[in-house]
Amino acid sequence: MDCVQELSHSVNKLFGLALAAVDNCLTLTDGLGVGGLLGALQALFSKYASDFSNALQSIRKKCRLEDLPPDSHFQEDWAAFQSAIR
Repeated sequence: MDCVQELSHSVNKLFGLALAAVDNCLTLTDGLGVGGLLGALQALFSKYASDFSNALQSIRKKCRLEDLPPDSHFQEDWAAFQSAIR
């Protein structure tokens, strides 16, 4: 479960760092560097979402959640969660 807690903390940390980067960019470039920063942040969040999804899949396999019946409530929650992080 340490991995789950790490994932949980990583979301807040990532968004905090992204907000700080935007603030720093605005301060240092008076907004002129925001376009480049947005591209970098988009790449960062895409990579993070991919890594997060892979970690969740690994946790599911480790906890044997792959064998749940398709009509279970967990399956619905899992599908909703996956949609939310895309």
